[in-house]
Amino acid sequence: MNLRVDDDAKAVIDESISRSGLLLLGEVHGVKETPQVVAAIVQLFGIEILALEWPEQLTETIDLFRRTGHLHDHDLLWLGDGRLTPGHLALLKQLADRNPAVDWLAFDPWNPPDLPGESSWTARDHGMARRILGSVDPSRRSLVVAGNAHTPLTRMAYGAPMGQWLEKERPGLSSVKAHYGPGAAFNFERKELGSRHLPPGYGIRLDNDVLVLDHPDPTEADVPYKPDLFAVDESLGRP
Repeated sequence: MNLRVDDDAKAVIDESISRSGLLLLGEVHGVKETPQVVAAIVQLFGIEILALEWPEQLTETIDLFRRTGHLHDHDLLWLGDGRLTPGHLALLKQLADRNPAVDWLAFDPWNPPDLPGESSWTARDHGMARRILGSVDPSRRSLVVAGNAHTPLTRMAYGAPMGQWLEKERPGLSSVKAHYGPGAAFNFERKELGSRHLPPGYGIRLDNDVLVLDHPDPTEADVPYKPDLFAVDESLGRP
């Protein structure tokens, strides 16, 4: 994928990685092109670790797949919320086959402990941040990909997002938010995305000091989903 990065946006991203070791990318789950965007960012910025909002219980299964190319079945491969797609799996295998390989991390603790005084949503985001901070050395260039609600650096209506917890420990961290043109995604079902008019092509730019990824033509990903395996918690937007 040809990903354009404006010079001022590149300077902010380079500074984020230099100071904190991290760059956050917020996205809408279930968009087919997301792995291609991630691959382009990995290439352009020399990323050494790709961290994904996947259940940490998948680590052994995906590690084996990256080593052998054989993917053994696991219930959590079939969540259906769009975080995991065939494109993501192909990307993880390609990154494993590089020399040197790009490492990966699944950072969703799935069942995080309660956080006193905070909602379960905030507790999960706190757990995700702790998983990243405990697993990713700041000296290694790391890209963290999660849903748009988890990557802001300030408190939101839901509570304190992962990005805010990370920024407390890694000052200088920056976050990229994906903006979508007309299209669709799959998150338990087909969902229509925005109708905003975006600049042509894929690109990252600064918009009032905010890093924005322009994603002009999102299409619905082919998402593994077995509805009978999981009940959806509508308050959290996840199983």
